[in-house]
Amino acid sequence: MKSDQTIIRKNHMGQLYHTTELIGMKDKHITLNKVFQRETYIEVFATLDYHQVKGTKPRKVDRDKLKNYLETHPDAYLTEIASVFGCHPTAIHYALKSMGYTRKKRALPTTNKTLKK
Repeated sequence: MKSDQTIIRKNHMGQLYHTTELIGMKDKHITLNKVFQRETYIEVFATLDYHQVKGTKPRKVDRDKLKNYLETHPDAYLTEIASVFGCHPTAIHYALKSMGYTRKKRALPTTNKTLKK
């Protein structure tokens, strides 16, 4: 009967081989840099040969339609405008910023309305 240490080593080496086989064989664009075998886990460092695409393509907002909408709805929030144009509120924010519009600012409180502690 084999010792427990030998069985554990075989299991770890099998996991290590299986991990490199999964990473290396399924995607040829992944190269393994370092593989460390720790006591309880296997640490794998790998790099991609190509640029990983994240997110979706940003949408362009029609500036003329946006300007007309703001003239008719001057107090609209970014989320309301975004739902009308079918895009994310940050896209509206960047479009408004490039057009020269600024955000709504809070009025400064006067001394009469502030509470003193």
